[in-house]
Amino acid sequence: MGYYKIVGTELHTANTQIDSEFKSFTKEILEDGTEMYQPQELQDALDALKLEEDKATQIAEAKEYLTSTDFYFTVDKYATLTEERKLELNTLRAEARVLINSLEG
Repeated sequence: MGYYKIVGTELHTANTQIDSEFKSFTKEILEDGTEMYQPQELQDALDALKLEEDKATQIAEAKEYLTSTDFYFTVDKYATLTEERKLELNTLRAEARVLINSLEG
């Protein structure tokens, strides 16, 4: 059951030799209306890759937030912050560190 593509009314298969290896398919409709079928195992692998990319993006964004708020913690700047702002910054930075640790660990 390889990778199938329906063009008009014709069904094209990329590899009929592996048909018996796959039991289920996912169907995707492309922007141009073309229907694409692929083995569920391939879709699962693509989903896992997307999840890893999403994790990497979240980690990068959290690290960027920490870097962008570092200047608040210089002696001169921190002294000028309100207690409410200090609490907010400390909370958000702690959440960013927890997120990074949970995704990296």
